[in-house]
Amino acid sequence: MAIKKASNMDKARSLIVLDHPFVASILLRRPFVETREVPTLAVDGKACIYYNPDFVATLTVQQLVWGLCHEVFHVVGQHALRVGTRNHKKWNWAGDAWINDTLDEAKMGERIPGCVDMPGSKDDTVENIYDRLPDGDGGSGGLGNDVHFTDGVGDGSKQMTKDEVRTVSGEIKVQIAEAAQAAKMQGKLSGRLAEIVAEVLDVK
Repeated sequence: MAIKKASNMDKARSLIVLDHPFVASILLRRPFVETREVPTLAVDGKACIYYNPDFVATLTVQQLVWGLCHEVFHVVGQHALRVGTRNHKKWNWAGDAWINDTLDEAKMGERIPGCVDMPGSKDDTVENIYDRLPDGDGGSGGLGNDVHFTDGVGDGSKQMTKDEVRTVSGEIKVQIAEAAQAAKMQGKLSGRLAEIVAEVLDVK
């Protein structure tokens, strides 16, 4: 019987399980949807992850690790639930800036070329980053000269009632707490990850 060759997606998820248990715990709870309706990767308000197979085929395994971790941190930051009345694209880029700088420090995979690059963003809030970006169609000032990879974050807070947002937010916080505990037991909850968990679970 022929053995099916593991796809890069399978390999990336396996590496995340081995190396990044915090991310893995959250990632493996998410439904994955293959679709060509998104150009790259995306996550919606209820944290379903979408991926374009044509885009994924252009990535190395380590770049795909980075991309999947990126989507998980949109979930951790509850970015789709926090957008409010803000410009959707600009908010997404602000979230990307925070995530990408965080992934760089945590050494999770290999950056996808042409992504949002704003060093120092990991130490700020997405709201502050958003406020500093230029107005208009998201703006590109400070993002780098070759931004062609940006994922999609569903505009969850506008598609759900306030009660639904609270329910989903509560469920995500429980998952984050469980993921943090699992990573801590393996000795793989870094200082910055621990800080992010504390910030999310004790929002001021």
